[in-house]
Amino acid sequence: MGRSVVVFILLMVTVCPSIYSVTITISAPSNDSTTITVSANGAGTLTNSPSAWDSGIISSELENPFGLPFDGNLFSVSGNLTASNSTSSVQLAGIQIDDDGAGAVDDFALVWNSNPVFGVSDTITFAGSATFSLTPLTTFSSFNVGNYDLTPSGESLWGFFDDESGLLTIQYSAVPDTGSTAALLGAGVVALAFARRRLG
Repeated sequence: MGRSVVVFILLMVTVCPSIYSVTITISAPSNDSTTITVSANGAGTLTNSPSAWDSGIISSELENPFGLPFDGNLFSVSGNLTASNSTSSVQLAGIQIDDDGAGAVDDFALVWNSNPVFGVSDTITFAGSATFSLTPLTTFSSFNVGNYDLTPSGESLWGFFDDESGLLTIQYSAVPDTGSTAALLGAGVVALAFARRRLG
């Protein structure tokens, strides 16, 4: 395995999620959850030098999507979230999260399993999902639910995709409403019994 590659992402303001070409979503069913899902979709054209993808950590300032006790923690992931061009692909190996406190900026990094072989003008496509565990550090309650613009004014997405835009969404994942399901099932049984009595 090649040396890990870390790409820091700019997270700025809460925004509407409908206008973005690349979306990364972090989600869990509830605040008590410790198993977190991260997914990605969309594509952007690489117009700046790709060398930063394989040169280690790129420092960035991030707007407060995380809370305590995150302190530069690196979480290994399992699953298949990828970034790829037409000829090669890298897989997400980990996520690094750092909270710098209220009024300060946070850090967030995607850590790839090897050095990407990407070039200028390549279309980089993000796809798939993976999970990671917060045990024993914390729970999903340490994330600040919302939508965060990955492209601050006057900047390109992650310093690579000019004229493209991206979004980080932190949200609760959909879970079945067992109460409503049970109520509907009960109503269906009653209706079926009534119909059978009329037919009988």
